[in-house]
Amino acid sequence: MTSQTIDEKKKRLADSVGDFIRYWGFKEVHGRIWVYIYLSENPITAKELTKKLGVTKGLVSTALAELIAYQVVEKVNVGDARSSGYQSNTDLFRLLTISCGIVSSNSRQKLEKIVRRWQKKWLVPIRRC
Repeated sequence: MTSQTIDEKKKRLADSVGDFIRYWGFKEVHGRIWVYIYLSENPITAKELTKKLGVTKGLVSTALAELIAYQVVEKVNVGDARSSGYQSNTDLFRLLTISCGIVSSNSRQKLEKIVRRWQKKWLVPIRRC
């Protein structure tokens, strides 16, 4: 299998995961970045991610910061002091636990938004549980 074929398959997988992950309230770019990091044998730099994904440096930087905050990606040194690499948290149980917490938080936010709209529309105070 040629490296071009492997790269094409990685891109298709990254696009698919990015599309799928939006269902749970994540951004598409989170899924795309995570796939590239997870499949990389070595830590991957933001510059490499920008090139592979064809997106801006700012988008990659913001998404990486969010993925680090979600604890699904971690920042590591890759040699020189100016470059940082990123690797995936490979603890599947931890990833599922984190994901459930994020999904729960996103669902709660969506529900609160719906309740606020309903409250505003019907001018009815709603008790908080």
